[in-house]
Amino acid sequence: MWFITLLLMLFLTENGCFGCSCAPKGPLQVAFCRSSFVIKGKAVKEELNPPIDEGDLYSSDFRYWDVKRIYDVNVIEVFKAPENVPVKPGDVIQAVTRASGSLCGGNLELDTEQLIIGGVNGDGQLTFGLCSHKERNGLTPLQLEGLRGEYSC
Repeated sequence: MWFITLLLMLFLTENGCFGCSCAPKGPLQVAFCRSSFVIKGKAVKEELNPPIDEGDLYSSDFRYWDVKRIYDVNVIEVFKAPENVPVKPGDVIQAVTRASGSLCGGNLELDTEQLIIGGVNGDGQLTFGLCSHKERNGLTPLQLEGLRGEYSC
């Protein structure tokens, strides 16, 4: 009987299984120190690349892990940025993530100021994910002081 159960489980998972889970978020200083970039910005546009219908992401015959979600972000304040990716307040930059949360793709609310923390990929694109530290509800004065230079890494 156990053999039949095993075969049934293998048959049902033929296409594979993908998922993402995040460890509990630590203090903002830890996220700041581990990241390549930290900005306060407002996402103003969202698109999928390659351009596809959102519903097609989850069809069984589509390679959705190759699709990226790209946000145009209006930069309000820069707390940390790599030298090879110049970014300053007033710039509109692209922030890239996976298209699906099951592949650790992040989500930015459009037209909402938020703190965005992430890395830089091999193409020099700013990237973030589901597990990236994001703040939407404002920062305390102490956190702002830290971001503006008090955090030591």
